[in-house]
Amino acid sequence: MESETFTPSIDWGNEFAQSTWWVLKAFGITVVCVLAILLLIGRYTTWGRQWWRITGDYFKGRDSLPVWIIVFFMLLSRPLK
Repeated sequence: MESETFTPSIDWGNEFAQSTWWVLKAFGITVVCVLAILLLIGRYTTWGRQWWRITGDYFKGRDSLPVWIIVFFMLLSRPLK
């Protein structure tokens, strides 16, 4: 019986960079989709227009940057099921 040399199927030296790139791409796609859905809801539903009228100033302007950062981290940290 001949001994076969083990060759790993994953290049573990580059896996961190590849995984990070995959997470960033998936996160970017998620952000675009969520913002598009929220825009459509806010524009075309009564509830969405009411919600935006009440909370819109919270998400607009220079002071809203921490709010958007928190929203992005919440999307990024969502557990996978």
